[in-house]
Amino acid sequence: SLVIASQSGSIRGVRNDAGVIEQGSACYVVAVMTEGCPDLRFHPDNLGAIIVAKASRLVYERFGSAAGAGA
Repeated sequence: SLVIASQSGSIRGVRNDAGVIEQGSACYVVAVMTEGCPDLRFHPDNLGAIIVAKASRLVYERFGSAAGAGA
């Protein structure tokens, strides 16, 4: 099973997220921080939020999905 604990944060022009991901016997931590984003909206489609999501997905595809395959 996949267990995720995360905390996000934001102020104008900045989006951050950190999380602990456990899958089977594997565990990893990821933190993504942005600054200088020209998109100042507090919205899920904010450019900084999208970048954080894409970075998190790349880390999961590299580390998390491989852990799940071996569990």
